Amino acid sequence: MTGRPCTSIAGSLFAATCVFVTASCGGSGPEASATTVSDSAGVALVEASAQQRALPWVAERVFTIPSLEDDGDGFFSVSDLVVAGGDRIAVLDRDGHRVVLFDGEGNHLAQAGEQGGGPGEFQYPFSMFARADGGVSVFDLMNARLETFDASLEYTESETLGGTAFFGGPVADLGTVRVVSGRNPGGSATERILAVSAADTVEIVRSVRADGATVTLASCGMQLGSMRPIFSPRTLWAAGPDGEVFVSDTDRFEIDVYRAPDFDLVRRIRRHVPVQAANADLALATVGDGMRMMTSAGTRTCDSQEVVEQQGFAPTVPPIADLIASPTGELFVSRWALPDEAPPIDVFSVEGNYIGTLPAGFPFPDAFLADGRFVVTEEDELGIQSVGVYSIRK
Repeated sequence: MTGRPCTSIAGSLFAATCVFVTASCGGSGPEASATTVSDSAGVALVEASAQQRALPWVAERVFTIPSLEDDGDGFFSVSDLVVAGGDRIAVLDRDGHRVVLFDGEGNHLAQAGEQGGGPGEFQYPFSMFARADGGVSVFDLMNARLETFDASLEYTESETLGGTAFFGGPVADLGTVRVVSGRNPGGSATERILAVSAADTVEIVRSVRADGATVTLASCGMQLGSMRPIFSPRTLWAAGPDGEVFVSDTDRFEIDVYRAPDFDLVRRIRRHVPVQAANADLALATVGDGMRMMTSAGTRTCDSQEVVEQQGFAPTVPPIADLIASPTGELFVSRWALPDEAPPIDVFSVEGNYIGTLPAGFPFPDAFLADGRFVVTEEDELGIQSVGVYSIRK
């Protein structure tokens, strides 16, 4: 394994001679308010103030893929959703132990998988990623392996992500390289993002966290180890269309950009949003009606109040909740919000400039089709899930 020390650019950025590019209030274009600072090492710091710019984009529903159809060509629940080959929508149906494939118009194409421990079967399908060859791979948590299917959902092989301590989560297949989330073997406190190829494994990011505590939850009869406080920073990342890896791993609005093939740090994006102090009420609202834990005997629900008391919470709420890049390189960043609130979504250009904030209620994309439409997992008031496909009118 080829490791690379985790370095900070803060010192070099502020020690270097900086050039500020700031447009006046009368500047033209949505990116006119951006301030860019570059240092001699070629790492750009792109900063935006807390002042919010309303972005008049509209999400227009194109069609909806409903859940289970009368003929069985649907899904019971959605544990993950990806776009494969740029124009097909793959839905991972956890409760149905299968993958269901639709075309870009919502027509059912195929499905694969069943409950079991054999090749192409699932016990607890946890996450999925699209492969560069147009197929998909599903990570099964209970079987601890990847089940791989081709572009027609024909089973091809079972494999593991050896040496990465992979436990599910985002994977970006860039062809010759896979970018994956991992942990140090035997140590869950260290989160890593790795670039894995046939020849080598390169550590892109290493985030060392404080060790979590062991908590005992009488309400659900569970004892859980390595439980870090609610609102603790976690490593979020997304892959861009040109080999970029966007990473947020602090309690600030800060996104680092690395680029293939060497995955060097090339840019840091900051937005100066106010820090929100955490409290017990916010922690309770975040846990909601209970923390659900999957066990071999079924799902258990742990009492919210007990979870907050035992787990505790960090002093502040990290402002970034999720991020995803569009096929044209625009970065969508969902800010934190309570579970029953619509989160603000900021949009940044390919260069990292803040373009604006989308209207309230704009759906945060789960995945993008190659033509720019996006796909969202939705749920009605009865808890019935569907998949919505939207276009963006700018």
